[in-house]
Amino acid sequence: MREAVGVVLLEENIWFREMMRQVLPDYGVTVLAAERDGARAQEAVERLSAPVLLYTVRLADTRCRGLYEILTALPAEKAPAAVILGDTFTPGGPFLPAGCLRLGKDAGAAAIAGAVRQAAGERNRFMDALRWSFSPEETGKILLETLGFTGTLAGEEYLRRGLPMAVRRGVSAKEVYATLGAESGAAPGNVERDMRYAVRERWSEAPIYARRVFFGDDWEKTPANFTLLLRLGRVLAGDFDRTPEMV
Repeated sequence: MREAVGVVLLEENIWFREMMRQVLPDYGVTVLAAERDGARAQEAVERLSAPVLLYTVRLADTRCRGLYEILTALPAEKAPAAVILGDTFTPGGPFLPAGCLRLGKDAGAAAIAGAVRQAAGERNRFMDALRWSFSPEETGKILLETLGFTGTLAGEEYLRRGLPMAVRRGVSAKEVYATLGAESGAAPGNVERDMRYAVRERWSEAPIYARRVFFGDDWEKTPANFTLLLRLGRVLAGDFDRTPEMV
């Protein structure tokens, strides 16, 4: 029997809240708390360590400020994955947080539960990687995948191959770019440019919980590619829990 996934629901409609409480357990999802108030939902996520927040976009909140406030106000290690619901159709628009699964209520309970389980699985796998539950190679793969680096860009491959070098204390950007360039037959400047392009393209689409873990209050700023590489390398080196961001 599969383990149930916990979720906090933020929804104004009392009927929908009660329906989700009753129906989602049939699909392996437990509603830990169902709130209509953002502050109470935020408190519930933190208190219950809920991996997922199921959030209905409110018509008056066209810029999704309520969800942003919750995702950024919690301690970084408590920030949940978010599944965004539209009252009817799948919500869209430039102001919805990136890295969040989206679907409309008309998709049905099974689809909503599936999205919650997927979001929880991705977040839990990421958090397990931070705790060194996998081999260094698998850990690096998970971190990059969570941040959206799927390997389709040249710079993403350079990031993957640069991670083992980033584990070493004192390694320089020049050394990494030169080594990767020599292995690939590319100029070091081209390696740096391709890596920078990949980070710029992917960062804004990565889940907020992952970006906050690595860069705290600066999570919205696109990091320098070598800075990001070093942060990832510290996880593989086993000393990431001593970074200021996680204190």
